[in-house]
Amino acid sequence: MAFPGITRALLAGLLPAALTLSLTTGIAAAAAAPAPVLVYEFDADDVTTASITDSSGNGLHGELVNAATAALVDGAAGGHALSLPGGAPTSDGAYVRLPLAAIKDRTDLTVSARVKWDGTTSPWQWIYALGKDNSRYLFSTPYNGDGRLRTAVTTSGGGAEAQVTGYAPLPANAWKTLTVTLDTAAKRITTYLDGAAVASAPTTITAAQLIDASTTSAGFIGRSFYPDPLFDGAIDDFRVYAAALTPEQVAEVAGGTPPTPTGLGQNAFDVRTSIGTAPALPPAVRATFSDGYDRDLPITWPAVDPEKYAAARDVHRRGHGRRPPGHRPGHGDPRGPARHRPGQGHRRLPRRRVRHALRPVRARCADQQPHRGHEAAHRLDQGPGRPAASGGRRP
Repeated sequence: MAFPGITRALLAGLLPAALTLSLTTGIAAAAAAPAPVLVYEFDADDVTTASITDSSGNGLHGELVNAATAALVDGAAGGHALSLPGGAPTSDGAYVRLPLAAIKDRTDLTVSARVKWDGTTSPWQWIYALGKDNSRYLFSTPYNGDGRLRTAVTTSGGGAEAQVTGYAPLPANAWKTLTVTLDTAAKRITTYLDGAAVASAPTTITAAQLIDASTTSAGFIGRSFYPDPLFDGAIDDFRVYAAALTPEQVAEVAGGTPPTPTGLGQNAFDVRTSIGTAPALPPAVRATFSDGYDRDLPITWPAVDPEKYAAARDVHRRGHGRRPPGHRPGHGDPRGPARHRPGQGHRRLPRRRVRHALRPVRARCADQQPHRGHEAAHRLDQGPGRPAASGGRRP
């Protein structure tokens, strides 16, 4: 079934306690999205023909493999959806093979699918796999080895993936629109759920690099390039665009009003840095959203004056901005002038803890739209540093 369109999404909501995010009108009217190069709506299909019709007009029809185990079921808003049975990779479970022209010679890419995952917790069921094999691919799975939504892209196998990971699995037994943009200008891959960005990761990979001269198809719907379980669920609409859609266009393609932020997981950060080294500030904060699925909320930080971390001293600096109603000062917001401490007799290079308390000034929500929101206050406390915790890797 085709996605319903919208002309504007309105965002409204308040974040509590020390950080308040004023959200009035959110996503502005979007410029029209480019025409997709491939559209599978499944409304006019007959699974007995083993063919999936491309309604984009480009003739990029798909091949339904093991068609006898597939079925047409009710879609999200009328019409049909394709139901896939899942199962072991060696089973006779159905999946769709995609034509090579869907991604050949492309640079930017957007993949959007409306899916209803049945919640089977066998990890690494790929909703789709675009690319050549298990060395070059783009995929999304509702449930990775840690039980969370995952999108990744690579041209050098699993160890070199640019990964975008959600805070929970894809919600099961409900129609959800999952959209992924591969944007070479921004050098990022971003995952959206129902029109609101979940998270993003840096990458320089282009769509054309996912295949080579020996590649014969663009990949699959419902099957992985690894020996992973087949996807168990239904797909109502699957689209590929030869462009990275803007956040506004993603929201329009998803239909309805995108989820909005309702709260923050934290409103201050402790960051450690060596003297003379600018602190690495977190790019996003975990936020709750109106649909119950947490997402990353990007943070806009003000520049830190190099003099503030150039010597061993305590420096107190407040962010500047309008305090919205209900804002409580004091959370990581020390008052008073800058103070310099003489040498403390340290035998090693002094390090400093940098405390960043989000302050109401300006921010970008996870939909990447500017709102009045937060900047930061910085507190630098002299003292020995601690090693940062190491991050996990994909199992």
